[in-house]
Amino acid sequence: MTKDQFLSSLNEALSGNISPSLINENIRYYEEYIETEKRKGHTEEEVLDELGDPRLIAKTISDTADSRDKRGAGAINDTYYNNEDNDGDDDPYNAGMRYKRIQGWKVLAILAAILIIFLAVFTLAIFLVGSFIIAFWPAIIVAMVIWWIFNPLRFD
Repeated sequence: MTKDQFLSSLNEALSGNISPSLINENIRYYEEYIETEKRKGHTEEEVLDELGDPRLIAKTISDTADSRDKRGAGAINDTYYNNEDNDGDDDPYNAGMRYKRIQGWKVLAILAAILIIFLAVFTLAIFLVGSFIIAFWPAIIVAMVIWWIFNPLRFD
């Protein structure tokens, strides 16, 4: 068996069992592993014999894959992205992150909700300050008169 046959067999055994990004990650790993071992002086045949059957490796990968990365053969493609943000870079800081793009009317609804909450908090603050002033206006006026009389910075 050659390296290409090994990787092809591994890819075929993994397809439909786990997410495409996890398949690509594992294919890259074994491809780099084989090349590294060949640079160390091992032959391709020795490395592949050491690794064993690619179907057994695929079974192990499938069994140990995180449940959120498993996809059945009939799984519906969702709108989540896993380290594939379609801008061509392999951002290691984004690896394994999942996010959902919010578009259209949902963005407007979220912005409207934020605006309503802000206005409610602002109105409540004005109401509370106004209520405080109305409730304590005689005491506030007395305090201002006393401060005006005893203010040492007054120059009359």
